[in-house]
Amino acid sequence: MIVTKKLVLDVLKPLRPNTLEFAQQINAGLPEVEVHVKLMGVDDKTQDVMVTLTGQLDFARIETVLESLGASIHSIDEVLTSHVASASEQTD
Repeated sequence: MIVTKKLVLDVLKPLRPNTLEFAQQINAGLPEVEVHVKLMGVDDKTQDVMVTLTGQLDFARIETVLESLGASIHSIDEVLTSHVASASEQTD
């Protein structure tokens, strides 16, 4: 089984919540994930942020949490995956 362990996402978000609150709200929605948010650019209504997530990641869940905060993913800029042997693979 392949698991995603790290994602770096280019995300467009509204000015509110601010970057700190945005990171905290992502973490509230994904409590098992480590969240790092870096501000990349600002205009009068939005912020461009780089969001780095580490842990055992579920991309669909991440998308849902970000969309619930009014954010949208522009691109997936970095991915780290790992092969984890399933129970059936371990017995072969």
